[in-house]
Amino acid sequence: MVFAKITGSVLILFGICIGLVHFELFSEIIYGVSLVSVGIIIFIAHELFALFNNISSGGNRIIGIGVPLLFIAVAGSNFIINYMPEMIALNLKLIIAVIMCAEGLYRLH
Repeated sequence: MVFAKITGSVLILFGICIGLVHFELFSEIIYGVSLVSVGIIIFIAHELFALFNNISSGGNRIIGIGVPLLFIAVAGSNFIINYMPEMIALNLKLIIAVIMCAEGLYRLH
């Protein structure tokens, strides 16, 4: 569970940074690396870890498997943003930032 606490803290920070990138208060590219892409890759890794933990343990299967898969699909959609409707594409970073912050807070409790 230490991995979940560490990535939960990191998700909150990256969620805030991605939100600031969405509102154009912060640059997306820092030292040649896309901050949004790094945050989304960490978010997907976190959700894969949660998915494997939920599969191996008992409990509600629909929630334990469905929620991480939904979050992975939303985060992964950033990589195909050019093929999405314009309204969703314009606000996708904000949606991902909110989900990342909420998931980070959930993992810290």
